Amino acid sequence: MAEVTESDQILAIRDLLREGRVNEADKQLNEMAEKIRQEMERKKREMPPPAKRTLAELQIDFADQVCDLLGNPPRLTNLIEEIKAEQPQPEPH
Repeated sequence: MAEVTESDQILAIRDLLREGRVNEADKQLNEMAEKIRQEMERKKREMPPPAKRTLAELQIDFADQVCDLLGNPPRLTNLIEEIKAEQPQPEPH
């Protein structure tokens, strides 16, 4: 038996709406939303925790936040860009 895809479900809901069966369409939309929410939760649980950040990464993030709070003055932005350029790039695994 063929698997029902999201587009098939949407077409079925559209047909229900055309027929004036709003309650049934609403119920199916709620079921689809719940399935999507459950799938997103499952994916979130499967994601590994973020790796521990280095001191240099934390300092760059701090400098970015300070720059944002001060309205991005050009001299401060340029300094941050120079610092980022001087940081050693992580090697790909």
